[in-house]
Amino acid sequence: MKAISMWQPWAYAWADPKGFKIHETRSWYTNHRGPLLIHAAKKFSREAKDFAEMERTLRRLPSRLAFGAIIGAVNVVAIFDTLETRLTTTALDGLYGDFSPGRFAWKKKGSILFPEPVGFRGSQGFFDVPEQTIIKLTEQLDEHPEWWGDYPCLCALCRSYGD
Repeated sequence: MKAISMWQPWAYAWADPKGFKIHETRSWYTNHRGPLLIHAAKKFSREAKDFAEMERTLRRLPSRLAFGAIIGAVNVVAIFDTLETRLTTTALDGLYGDFSPGRFAWKKKGSILFPEPVGFRGSQGFFDVPEQTIIKLTEQLDEHPEWWGDYPCLCALCRSYGD
């Protein structure tokens, strides 16, 4: 299964089903559609710390964020040029991304945060997550069916999407 590393607090904001981040903006296009695991990178820049502090003050982030771990998953449903997306995004979603010209917005429909992040070494771009790690993540969801809802299943038998 594919995953992508993101810096906190943007990783949490995109994986949070109650969050305001609908789009992840990137400088590159992808053909990937379907479930995508979200990995929170270890790096925490000064800009990210300042943004996280502001978001905590506004109660849009928890007091503690995970780093160096898979924290959730999103269901990627579309990729837009950011010029198209600016017409459909909310003001809060706009705060969580770089919607400048020449970039791409990856739209999610549905997301989940795992009850317990699973430590994992990420990398740039998409990377594969081994089946045993996916099993650890889905076991948590079996214990917490309220988190699962109508989100696509992550197990190997159900995965029929491509990259």
